[in-house]
Amino acid sequence: MLHKELINPNNMKKLITHREQEILKLMAQGMSSKNIANELGVSFHTIQTHRKNILRKLNQNSTIRAVTVATTVGIIPSNNFNIPLYFNNDQQY
Repeated sequence: MLHKELINPNNMKKLITHREQEILKLMAQGMSSKNIANELGVSFHTIQTHRKNILRKLNQNSTIRAVTVATTVGIIPSNNFNIPLYFNNDQQY
């Protein structure tokens, strides 16, 4: 049932919390989960939980896809989108 609700972009917007939007914006800037946790003053585990929830709610399996969907449907502004072309293998995303 959740998947069918996600087809409508307005429903996607309603499912994403304010905190998840904040995290999506930072993800769109290419920040790692560790850096997001430091920026927001929360634990790495908390950010990982938010990331999993965001991916599930947007029905995506990667950060780049989730950010793309979020910008496409207007959850976050497209000017936040700055995913690096490569990822450092040492960073925890």
